[in-house]
Amino acid sequence: MQDDIEGLVYLEALTRTVTQAALFCSFRASVICDRDNQDLERASIRESIRKIFTPIAMGAIEINEDLLDTLPRDRINIMSTHQAKGLEFPLVIVDVGSEFKTNHHAQAFKRFPISGGETCVMEEDLRIYSALDLPTRSNIDRAFDDLIRHYFVSYSRAQDLLVLAGLNSNLRGGIPNIATGWDRNENWHWQGLNNITFL
Repeated sequence: MQDDIEGLVYLEALTRTVTQAALFCSFRASVICDRDNQDLERASIRESIRKIFTPIAMGAIEINEDLLDTLPRDRINIMSTHQAKGLEFPLVIVDVGSEFKTNHHAQAFKRFPISGGETCVMEEDLRIYSALDLPTRSNIDRAFDDLIRHYFVSYSRAQDLLVLAGLNSNLRGGIPNIATGWDRNENWHWQGLNNITFL
């Protein structure tokens, strides 16, 4: 990692995460190797996975954006929408539904909500204990708003070319998806657009 510019970006994020975990973890971000006390060894490994590696894997650790400017132009950055916030790239590829083979209700919250979902319910349950009033928008509207904001961030990272990757049936209006041109009234607006190419 130290001999490669891209590796340095990830090394910095990993080092920062370990340093912060050392302040708050029971084992001070250390893995205890003790064959005589395997329960202690397992507990230290579990804590490292939870406090160091899980936040990195979930994209909760932000990378140092200044280091990204020094990356060679022949590299591809793979990151979550949250990690890409505030950055721009000549080419951006966004997965907008390669996993949506059918219009299944269990996936609706990721593409075209049919209800407010658990997040909205929890928000309403907790807001009564705060100084905030109850939301004026419905749960379903707030769920759509969240998806629209998410894809706005993804789509606005591209400087020159935005590529949306997904199944053809999904991209061509077959499955309702906010990311592929559907609105809340189930109208598909990409039909006949001349600046979109389907492959």
